[in-house]
Amino acid sequence: MAQADGAPVCQRILVVEDDVDSAEMFQELLEELGYEVRVALDGASALLQAQAFHPDVVFLDIGLPVMNGYETCKKLLSIQPRVPRIVAVSGRPPSEEPRFRQAGFDAVLAKPVAWERVLEIVPRRSTPACSAKAS
Repeated sequence: MAQADGAPVCQRILVVEDDVDSAEMFQELLEELGYEVRVALDGASALLQAQAFHPDVVFLDIGLPVMNGYETCKKLLSIQPRVPRIVAVSGRPPSEEPRFRQAGFDAVLAKPVAWERVLEIVPRRSTPACSAKAS
């Protein structure tokens, strides 16, 4: 992705995870890879963050309180001006993959998350424009 002047643009990532420690770890590791990252701890916050932040990729926990990941995914897809890549993060069995696809997820990461799989989805960024952390 590039700006009109040809300069690279950081890929924006939204992490939606109700476990604060996991969310912070995910955020720190993605920021170290050069991404601009925001965190939401529940589905409603994820919808607000997505509208303001316009992420390119959303890592979305399935087991969220109040509004689960399936509901949040469907709502994200309905409100976004452009559709981000939405990745389910789940401890549920692989047999549920058809349900993930039906809800609109592009990929599924099993918990505990293997960072090799994350890097398949968002490879390491090496451009200077992506090395500065967003405020």
